[in-house]
Amino acid sequence: MRIKKAWIVARKDLSEFRANKQILLTLAISPILMCVMPIFITVPLASLAAEKPPSEPALPLSLKFFYNDSELRDTTLNDAWVTNSTIVNGVVNNSYVNNGTLTNVIVHKSLLDNVTVMNGILVGCILRNSKYQASSVILTNTVVSGTTKSPTADLKFLLDFFVHGVLLYVFFIMAVAMPTTIAAYSFVGEKTNRTLEPLLSTPLTDSELLFGKYLAIFVPVMALILLAFTVMVSVVDVLTEPILGYILLPDALWIAGVFLVTPLVLLVGVALNVLISSKVNDVRTAQQYSALLVVPLMMLFFLGPLMGYGTISIQFMGIIALVLLGVMALLAWLSLRMFNREDILTSWK
Repeated sequence: MRIKKAWIVARKDLSEFRANKQILLTLAISPILMCVMPIFITVPLASLAAEKPPSEPALPLSLKFFYNDSELRDTTLNDAWVTNSTIVNGVVNNSYVNNGTLTNVIVHKSLLDNVTVMNGILVGCILRNSKYQASSVILTNTVVSGTTKSPTADLKFLLDFFVHGVLLYVFFIMAVAMPTTIAAYSFVGEKTNRTLEPLLSTPLTDSELLFGKYLAIFVPVMALILLAFTVMVSVVDVLTEPILGYILLPDALWIAGVFLVTPLVLLVGVALNVLISSKVNDVRTAQQYSALLVVPLMMLFFLGPLMGYGTISIQFMGIIALVLLGVMALLAWLSLRMFNREDILTSWK
């Protein structure tokens, strides 16, 4: 196969695409959305996730009474040091409770360390390395620190899930969806422009002709995806780095996703669309079939979460890359086997 000959076909198609305003408008919409959408979601999430819990206040505790390995019921504790004990139906003031369980309690200006609070009201307390039932415990002016799950941890998880799950999935979807419009014109457009017969009559081999069609679609779409990626990363980092204190994007997952998996996804989508365009007689039919093919292709990226692997990982993307390489090889072989110039000319006359 002569690459220079294939590039001649690609340049011809690229010049025709530039003259078609509908194609240019369609291609421009997705990158613009990819540059704008992450900003409105990532920046607020980063702001919330970066919020740090307030520092622990100084509690002037004067501990006078000591309780160890006790079960304290229906009692009021003042200035007490309670360790390895259970407090049920009690009131605790200005005390230190370590390693215990509190049920149906009212606690005021006390330090609770490594305890479990089942029901109650905590006012002006420090709850450190502890667990509590959020639905049945009221916290007022109380600082939560240590290993207790806090809203900040949830928001950090949500930020990571959006950046490395949802947003990366959208890039893959864009790589599948963007070629559908211009690929539909690959051969059908030749018929509309009355250039099909001269093109098929050239001394180009079938592989050179098909590869030229692939290049004409792959080059502009991949360029727009990389442009959208560069702009998005730059804007997101400029806005979130002062908030988070570190650069959010890109990382290893995004490098592998954008520069390894996305081109393969795009090539598979291009090959499918060109194959469809060579077998149908009008642009709308080609676009409809292409849209249907987006669904099974994108199911590849949902197999990981559905099988319990969680969000995207380097290993999962490596597996997907190998699968896409196999699919691409199969499509290239099928395209050459099914490409018949005489049938195309006679079926479209």
